[in-house]
Amino acid sequence: MLKTWRGDLPLQVLASGEPSPNAGEMVTSERLHDVLALLVDAADVVVIDAPPVLSTAAAAVLARFATGVIVVTRLGYSRIRQVAAATAAVREMGEVILGVVVINKGRVINKGRPAALLSLVSDLRK
Repeated sequence: MLKTWRGDLPLQVLASGEPSPNAGEMVTSERLHDVLALLVDAADVVVIDAPPVLSTAAAAVLARFATGVIVVTRLGYSRIRQVAAATAAVREMGEVILGVVVINKGRVINKGRPAALLSLVSDLRK
């Protein structure tokens, strides 16, 4: 069931519910494909929150429904090589990387890391 996120925003959310022990089977199910097709027809934008690309095949399956992929990484937690491997995996799937979101949990980090991450982000645009 779609729920309105906030009354002042035209945003609706379809929660996934409880984690499934068979998530791989769920993302390949015909029912999920039908639901995603309905959402794409009904909405201007559909955002799918998928598991990490490197940890499960579910992200690759869900990416097939997407116009593009937004890579989300956490500053001070994700390693540059992990982000590079994830973006390479997305490209190997034939998907377009629309952008990168870097989340900072407010930690003090090594000043060299942001520069390396920004370098990786600029490489993605090529």
